[in-house]
Amino acid sequence: MCSGGPRRRRLSRPSRSVACTRLRPNTRTRCDPSHSAGNPVAPGGGHIECYTCHPLGQGKHDHQPGKGGAAVRTDGPDSTFRSTPPADFGQLLDHLAVVDSLHRFQARLDAKDWPGLRSAMTEDARAYFVEGADAVLAVVRSHLDVCGPTQHLMGNVQVQLDGDTARTRSYFRAFHVGAGTNEGAVYECLGDYDDSWTRTDTGWALTSRVIAVRAETGDRAVITPR
Repeated sequence: MCSGGPRRRRLSRPSRSVACTRLRPNTRTRCDPSHSAGNPVAPGGGHIECYTCHPLGQGKHDHQPGKGGAAVRTDGPDSTFRSTPPADFGQLLDHLAVVDSLHRFQARLDAKDWPGLRSAMTEDARAYFVEGADAVLAVVRSHLDVCGPTQHLMGNVQVQLDGDTARTRSYFRAFHVGAGTNEGAVYECLGDYDDSWTRTDTGWALTSRVIAVRAETGDRAVITPR
């Protein structure tokens, strides 16, 4: 951010560089090596890029069991993914219930309904490079508690059903308004989610989320943890 107002960037594709870097105006500096703890690592143990420095998915990450949560994709949208055609009325109801669960998950993000968001995940949920519902919630809060109003618009939702589990692919466009020292700034990104769900006694719960950010604009400081 410069003295004349928040630094704005043109809509651009995220970087795919292998080295972990923190993006700042006019600089590219290596992130703190301590960030690699608990973050995804490359096969063989090499640190690729961490969520601390790239909160919305810069670059490619490989998920390794016990090394954090689901990966970020840098491939293009999967044009071969297809929804499961409902075979009966029960599957139709399941399809609608999964879509509703996805929409309510996003609504809870925007409402900052943290107890509701926590209850929408399984205990071992993996998302945003961490594992466990409490850890996922902590990461989400670290980015959304520091900004003002947000809106996560969803579209192109597709659902694959397999008994008591489901997988969804969906598009998103997320708008974030700056608060505090970032008042007047905005940050927006667009991309898609690859989510997995399981049926529980209270409905469908998120078990994993893989995010691909296709483009971003504005000032990322709006959602940078304090």
